[in-house]
Amino acid sequence: MAAPVVEASSSQRLLRGVLVAGYIGFIVLGMTTPAQPRIFWTMLLPLVPLSIVLMGFANWRRICPLAFFGELGRKLNRGTQRRVPKWFERWFFVVIFFVLLSMLVFRLVATNGDGVWLAGLLLGLALAAMTTNWIFTGKTWCNFVCPVGLIERIYTEPRSLPTTPNSQCARCTACKSSCPDIDPENAYWRDLETDGRRFATFAFPGLVLAFYTYFWLREGEWEAYFDGRWTQATVTADLVLGSGFFFAPQVPSLLAAVLTVLAFSGVSYLVFSLIESIVARFVPDEERRRHLMLGSAAFAAFSIFYVFAGAPTLRGITGGTRVMAFTAPLLATLFLVKRTQRTREDFIREKAAAKLLRNWPFDEPPPDDPREVYGWVKAGEHAREQNVAAYASSVREILAEGLVRQGELALLEGIRTQLGISEREHEKVLARLSEEERDLFEPGEHGVEERAQLDGYQAALADALLRQVPETQVLELRRAFGVSPEAHDRILERLRGESGILIERAGRQVEHVRALRLEIAAFVVSEPSDRERFLSYLLLREQDEAFDRVLEFLAAVGPSERVQSLRPRLFGGDEDTRGAAVRQLAEICPSAEPLLVELEPWISQRLPPTSERDPVQQRLVLENRSISSDPYIRAAAVWVAGDRPEAWASEMVTAAEDDPDPLVTDTARRTSAIRRTSESEAPKFSELATIERMIFLGGVSLFADLDPEDLYDLSLFGEEETIAPPAVLCEEGDVEADDLFILLEGRVSVAYKSQKDDAEEAEREVAVLVAGDVVGEMSILDGSPRSATVRPKDGPIRVLRIPGQRFRSRLLSRSRVAQPLLVTLAQRIRNMSRRMADR
Repeated sequence: MAAPVVEASSSQRLLRGVLVAGYIGFIVLGMTTPAQPRIFWTMLLPLVPLSIVLMGFANWRRICPLAFFGELGRKLNRGTQRRVPKWFERWFFVVIFFVLLSMLVFRLVATNGDGVWLAGLLLGLALAAMTTNWIFTGKTWCNFVCPVGLIERIYTEPRSLPTTPNSQCARCTACKSSCPDIDPENAYWRDLETDGRRFATFAFPGLVLAFYTYFWLREGEWEAYFDGRWTQATVTADLVLGSGFFFAPQVPSLLAAVLTVLAFSGVSYLVFSLIESIVARFVPDEERRRHLMLGSAAFAAFSIFYVFAGAPTLRGITGGTRVMAFTAPLLATLFLVKRTQRTREDFIREKAAAKLLRNWPFDEPPPDDPREVYGWVKAGEHAREQNVAAYASSVREILAEGLVRQGELALLEGIRTQLGISEREHEKVLARLSEEERDLFEPGEHGVEERAQLDGYQAALADALLRQVPETQVLELRRAFGVSPEAHDRILERLRGESGILIERAGRQVEHVRALRLEIAAFVVSEPSDRERFLSYLLLREQDEAFDRVLEFLAAVGPSERVQSLRPRLFGGDEDTRGAAVRQLAEICPSAEPLLVELEPWISQRLPPTSERDPVQQRLVLENRSISSDPYIRAAAVWVAGDRPEAWASEMVTAAEDDPDPLVTDTARRTSAIRRTSESEAPKFSELATIERMIFLGGVSLFADLDPEDLYDLSLFGEEETIAPPAVLCEEGDVEADDLFILLEGRVSVAYKSQKDDAEEAEREVAVLVAGDVVGEMSILDGSPRSATVRPKDGPIRVLRIPGQRFRSRLLSRSRVAQPLLVTLAQRIRNMSRRMADR
């Protein structure tokens, strides 16, 4: 597996914004002031290699302004980019080298001292970055074209001075094999011996020296560079085509500059190649020898650069040249020592140790330091099978990431030795891997870059399927990731298969339901308290949400419309109807049949059967749910615990008083108050804890199907009132009042006016409502006049008044609130119609 994607930090995003703004500012500055070239070339540019070395490859990639412009170009294209040709990828080091060489020649004859030309160059680079990534996928500009990319890799590979995370794209398109953004060191070792890398790195010191030496070759004195006069040389015919060499004035300067950089680069390449052949006598291993020579060339280039870089400005600062003369060699020596001491075996061992930590197979906690892993495993008294399994897992991932190839399996011997794995066990592991994972040995087919691309696409496609996006969006997604139709079909088949990610996610929901059933069963007892009923209601809601998530996954696995059409039968109807719907679902989603077989009894019988009260099991559930992520369940668990006299319950309530959610703290404080005092009479509704009001409202038939969020909002609206005869609760025809009433105590009479003759009207009682009944649901729906007169019957009544306007604005727009109201209203009208007909 590829390393996880690491998002840019807020400080990195801020720094990138500053650099991008500065980059644009220098374009503007070049058009307005002649001082721009000196500031840019002698003050800012010398900081770039230092910044790259000190920050590390990945950190620089995140803040580089040219990388920003390249990313902008990628975003402007909606998924029609293509990969670079194979030859380009093979020789990209040479391509970047000659891009850099061309730009240095351009500096010498144009942009060194002309702000307008320099501004044009900066603008051209930004447009080139945007265009490249508009045409090609991913970070093609950074990886294949940008001249800074060559400097990044020469000075930071195989490891940066600081330890940095990767700079992998969130949407990997596998734009490059051996991608340095996914794993810089892995990329380094994989293409270490390529001819392109060897040429570019060996020639680079000569290219650096050639640029600065040309000032002497043209003018015949070193002061031509060190006094900085070149930063004021605007573009003229003499600068471009004038005397190129002081000893051969007939050679045009443009040709002289080209000849100089080519000659010095060629000599540099030959010198380091000769040194490599000499070193071969002492270091026979070709990979080790190449690694040492690449590090030496980088050291030479860095040291040469800082003999000259920034000198025209540093000479004007007291001690400036001395500081640079000390700092540059120190840094160069540091990264040379760190680089030359590094081996691919070290890298593989560290990667394997990190994988062992990530997939730790033992019961004991792992050590903090990855370097201690091997000794810990080898010295510990662990089961042999666990050691071998850990080794096999590490080897598999190492092969998958292309760290070693089939002919280099001897490199795994170091890991085997560290873990104490015998030769026979090692051979068995490799034999099993080569049989089951033969494709891992195929070069270029399943490298870490392709795996990152396909893994990212698989996750994005799974999300798209869950959202049931149209085919056009799936096609756009495939193009954005650069995935072929054949790879898309394979991933889609894998996603929808029995072992696919969608069925796996559905399986996690089934596991969740299994645990939930045990928790619910603990409170499905004979004569449960109101508190226990409310907790059961919340747990049942969570169970239904898990069922719903399973259905979403299955809609992405099978025919979506057919799966969704079964939803009403799965969540409604009787036990037989729900069971039949589950079986039909298994027929249309065969890959999910094992899960649905397990789910069928739970969906059919939504509530577990009544059992004997088990105090121990209830305590376990309450303690577990008191730390739930759902504040409603936390509050309900604390509320139920408040009924328990044991010390653990008191501790739970006390701990909940510091909960970050106000509902939980309110519940805990109310519980503590009740435990301290005995209330002689029922408190007013406004004096109840929020959770008590929610429980009461949930017991009202009109609100029985509301979600806890709705009950919470509703509990904040109510105001308790006492009404005594002859006052009325509401009067027929009243257009002013539209409040909803819940009868808390007493009885009320519901009457309609009826016309006895031409002139006289009389009231006719059609219903008597009792505590728990609702009055005014018709007016609250649309604010219409009252359809009946409701007055106290047999004495004063207590009601809960819910303002109509607030109810409509906050709750009525929610379908789960409006639907029960409409059902109740229809039932009320039918009942009243029957009563009227009977009379």
